[in-house]
Amino acid sequence: MASLVLTDSSQLTSDSQHLAALVFYVNSFASLILFLLLARDWPALSRHWHSVETTLGRYRYPGGLARKTNRITFIILCLFLLEYTLYHVKTGLIAARCSKGGGGLDVLRFFFVNSFPHVFNHVSYSLPVGLWTLYVNLTCSFTRNYADLFIILVSVHLAEKFRRINRRLATVEGKDLPEMFWLEAREEYNQLSYLTKIVDDKLSKIVLLSFGNNLYFICLETLHSFE
Repeated sequence: MASLVLTDSSQLTSDSQHLAALVFYVNSFASLILFLLLARDWPALSRHWHSVETTLGRYRYPGGLARKTNRITFIILCLFLLEYTLYHVKTGLIAARCSKGGGGLDVLRFFFVNSFPHVFNHVSYSLPVGLWTLYVNLTCSFTRNYADLFIILVSVHLAEKFRRINRRLATVEGKDLPEMFWLEAREEYNQLSYLTKIVDDKLSKIVLLSFGNNLYFICLETLHSFE
């Protein structure tokens, strides 16, 4: 019975790893396609965003927003590189132990075969194939993280515009102001809301894909924690 349980558990782990690899690469390819489609619409979206920025001239972005944007980008990309590097360093150390002093090429073979079993279970190992697989994996990992970063940065900039409008309205709370002021404020808010609606329409598929991908891998890691 214990042997059967171990066999079932091993099969479950193997199946989940292959499914995770499939989801990972399909998600990255889908993200690439969606960004190419977004690039086609980006000039028109940029012109509309610039038009709204010009109309809402009094709500200029604060000087610290550029630093905040750079800081967010730096942190997320550094965390991505750290995670990616640590994962492959761990695999490399395991490969070095398993190769039993077989030399550098033997270590590389163990490294690539154990890092990408979904590839080398189906094709014969060779160093060029291993290096190409590593390159594709790095590119796909970056694409997935770039999608998250892109969504975060667009959201931060839109949220800052709404925040500045709200701050202006908070400064006049309780004051008796002419009707024209409130008509202006409503029109500015409507323009920003419409811009948000357009951005949401263009980014909705990327947001959904990113959310689904993150949810899947959170559930997968939760499953692995019980093994």
